[in-house]
Amino acid sequence: MALPEREETNRTRSWLLAIMPWTLIVITVGVLLSSAGQLDFDVLVDQTTFMIIYLFLLIFSLYFGVILTEGELSTTHLVGMVAFLAMPREAFPITTWVMFIGAVIGAVTLQIRERVQPRVRRRQPVNLRSMAFVIARVTLSFWVSGQLYLISGGTLPLGRLPDDVGQMILSLVIYALVYVTLYFAVFLLEVYSEGHSVAQILRSNLLRVAAIMILPIPFAFLGAEILNELSSA
Repeated sequence: MALPEREETNRTRSWLLAIMPWTLIVITVGVLLSSAGQLDFDVLVDQTTFMIIYLFLLIFSLYFGVILTEGELSTTHLVGMVAFLAMPREAFPITTWVMFIGAVIGAVTLQIRERVQPRVRRRQPVNLRSMAFVIARVTLSFWVSGQLYLISGGTLPLGRLPDDVGQMILSLVIYALVYVTLYFAVFLLEVYSEGHSVAQILRSNLLRVAAIMILPIPFAFLGAEILNELSSA
């Protein structure tokens, strides 16, 4: 490739990476606006206690994320899965907003933490771009996976085994795969946009990433079922 063509390609790549977090935020705003039209405030009143609990758990999980060689990855998908699967279908729009609000507060607290007491290991820069990625990662992965779960025939809240167990298992598998894939993909996009090697990050943190992303899934299913039983007792 000729030098001018390479420079043009690099400029285009840099421009795309520069606008990526803001593109994700625009998509997130679109999701929130669509959810706003479906809000059921009676459900909000009934589920206020649980919503507050999920909000604080989300902020907590973001604040105490796991440090990787580049960047920081948290288990907020565990909170999101429990919140989605333990709530009735009518609560999905409200829970989406709770995930967004928790992500915003969590992203702000991360910025404060890094300015007051930076982690000793390498990390992503403290700026609005990193906040945008965190907000989009938490909100979009929650909403997209939830929509696909409902489309695939999944039932809410997760409780006793239905007659069609196979359909329920298929819906849960699709839900979990989409959730963790999208969540981790946005994280990789963030670290790549900061100039880090995705391949190097995966090689250096493969077991840690697998533990963070995969191990919480069965606990999320179990936690959702337990919470559903407690709320209906």
